[in-house]
Amino acid sequence: MPLNYAKWDSLQLSDDSDLEDPPAIDQEKDASHKHCQTHQQHECRQAEIEAIKWTGKLNAIVIKKLQQLLTNTDKKGVIHLRQAAAKLSTQGHGKSSLRKDSARTAVFRYIDDILYRIKDLRPADQRASAVEQLQYHLAELLDRERQRKIELEKQETAAREQAPCGHAHDEFDVTQCPKFGAPLTVPTSQSNSTEKGKSTAKDEPTTKDEPTKKDGKSTEKSKATETTEKDKSTDKPKSTDKGKSTKKDTQNKPTHSAPEGSGARTQQGGGYVNQGNDQETMPLLTPSAREFSKIKSSDYSASYLAIRRDPSLYTDESAAMAIMGEAHDAEVQGRKTYAKNCVHQGLLLEYCHTLYARDPNCPILSQVLSGQLAPQVDIEKVNKSYQELAAGASILKQFGQLLRGP
Repeated sequence: MPLNYAKWDSLQLSDDSDLEDPPAIDQEKDASHKHCQTHQQHECRQAEIEAIKWTGKLNAIVIKKLQQLLTNTDKKGVIHLRQAAAKLSTQGHGKSSLRKDSARTAVFRYIDDILYRIKDLRPADQRASAVEQLQYHLAELLDRERQRKIELEKQETAAREQAPCGHAHDEFDVTQCPKFGAPLTVPTSQSNSTEKGKSTAKDEPTTKDEPTKKDGKSTEKSKATETTEKDKSTDKPKSTDKGKSTKKDTQNKPTHSAPEGSGARTQQGGGYVNQGNDQETMPLLTPSAREFSKIKSSDYSASYLAIRRDPSLYTDESAAMAIMGEAHDAEVQGRKTYAKNCVHQGLLLEYCHTLYARDPNCPILSQVLSGQLAPQVDIEKVNKSYQELAAGASILKQFGQLLRGP
């Protein structure tokens, strides 16, 4: 029977201009999120402004001390620098404010760096070189102070243009927003564990409440689907299920757990084994980290001096990971002495990073950076880590020989 489309052709399309627009439900849902995000941005900017102001007060103290050192060194000579270093080393931390302790540590670093640079010069040339180094550090600090003032002005103008959100909206509760700066001192491992705990605690009631519904039809349908699924599972042979499960398990479960942020190497007792050519996720060995790995394990004064010069060696764990990777590569190449030295230096950086992760203002870390303490790495731990690294390297060598063939 042929269809008659005449009635469809006679219809006229309706004009929807008279219809009202639906309420902006999505906008109402996102309003609180946007308000909270704006409030967090405002709090973050205020914290940055306070940090910049605190740095300015610290720089003022350090600049004043350097100017005094410059005038006295020019008059009395290098002996004044040695006396000032001895005086600063005897003063204990924690007795005065945090700003004064930080300024004292910064001045001590400058003096220690200058004395280290001029120790090989002739006594007649030491005064001129020390004055030149002090002038350089003073000019660099004044330049940083000028840049700090420019950054402070930018942040203050941005804060004036953006009004604080939260008090202007009656329906928005500012207390529901997470406070800025609370998890800064928490180590990464603890923060990850707490986030996982919170997520599991929130997900449990939702999974329990999903199967319980008010309608009886839904329960009947779920029972019917369960029975059909059971019948299908009984019809299939067990051998295929086991084979699939073992394949999934072998794909999902790696043989070695890789460290955070590295997909190219896996950790084996202080060393890292290459598993691919992914160089983006594996931390690279920076020039400062390479120089640090070449310092002898017995020379702790040179090691801590290098750490004081480049704080990125202990503030970020990537430097220690890169040095451990260098140790593994050296062991594979047959440079055993250099590999063991890299293991020692990597463990030393891990110790300093652990102190920094617990508390950036840790008294022990400040004493280590100021030169008052020089803790040594446990030799047994170094030997154990190196033995595990050497075992992994030998296995990798044998595997490479098998792949190459006879």
